[in-house]
Amino acid sequence: MNLGEIADIRSGLVLSRKQASSDSPQAIRYHQLSLRAVKAEGEIAPAELEPYFAKEPLSIDYLTQPNDIVVRLTAPYTAVLIDDTTRNLVITSNFVVIRIRGTELVPGYLYWYLNTPKAKRQIYQNTTKSMISSVNARYFCRLELQLPSPEIQRQMEALRLLAQQELRLLRKLEAEKRSCYEAMLEQMNYAQRKG
Repeated sequence: MNLGEIADIRSGLVLSRKQASSDSPQAIRYHQLSLRAVKAEGEIAPAELEPYFAKEPLSIDYLTQPNDIVVRLTAPYTAVLIDDTTRNLVITSNFVVIRIRGTELVPGYLYWYLNTPKAKRQIYQNTTKSMISSVNARYFCRLELQLPSPEIQRQMEALRLLAQQELRLLRKLEAEKRSCYEAMLEQMNYAQRKG
């Protein structure tokens, strides 16, 4: 089946169409999803979100909602899964947003699938060959999917979440170990100079 049969797929907002000056009294402040904010691990770095001022309230079509999958239209074509912590971000024209209809496809499964090497190879094969390789949002409408049962998709999603949590803890442990060893080395160096 094609993804377009079970999901609404659209490009993000061309920012200049709705942009207001930041000092305009009518300006409505949002945060926009930038390419820099989307990390290779498929996560959004909140510190990298940029402010955006709109001259009028934006349609929900251009704001992230929980269970949306937002995909970069330029390499490395990373997909992110939106949750409650990343809702109401402005989706710019650098991205495509996929909103699943029905229960046949689990959002976490699609997020996982779009970040697999196999899916990325397919995307690369369908890019435009210009100065900056990009994929057209219509490509995702035609994307062929062979879905396991929703139950298997949910099990895969649970395993993905567990793995993601474990990897996050390992990165935190690595940073703490690095800091600890640096402090020990500094202390040894200080003791050696004093002695």
